[in-house]
Amino acid sequence: VLQALAKHVGISLMISPNVTGTVTVNIDKQPWGQVFKGLLRTNGLSYTWEDDIIRVVTVDDLNKDIDIENAKISIKSLDWRRREVEPRKSAVVGIKYMDACELHELIAAFFESNTFEDGEASDIDAGWLSACDPDTNSIVMSANVSELNQIFAMIEKLDKLKQDMLSIERA
Repeated sequence: VLQALAKHVGISLMISPNVTGTVTVNIDKQPWGQVFKGLLRTNGLSYTWEDDIIRVVTVDDLNKDIDIENAKISIKSLDWRRREVEPRKSAVVGIKYMDACELHELIAAFFESNTFEDGEASDIDAGWLSACDPDTNSIVMSANVSELNQIFAMIEKLDKLKQDMLSIERA
């Protein structure tokens, strides 16, 4: 019934495998949202929106989702606390091929957005400090050790000869 209702109004619906049972309905000319919510409430179900998809779930499924989100929050909280006590280090990185100031701007913009394309947060917080030195073509940084390691990895990937970059793009 739920799939037929969703198809009728053009909504994408994902139903938990824990949702089972039968239902008898007799509905005529009622708003789909009212019918949808009524069916769910009558059968002890709930729903969540995930982008353009409605997930129909049991209360147990919903509680598991909440537990997962709480665990993610706890992990992030522990990680933030670890970073607060982790010692800060300073580093000067000589840039071989790129202009250090351009590379510095690129890295700063990337980490200041604090997210990757997939929406996951980067491990670099807003407290890292950096500057470029055009005379020595270097980037000067101060951050936690784990943050510096991420920045070093990014510099290593980006500081390439243009010919090397072209071969990477073709691959």
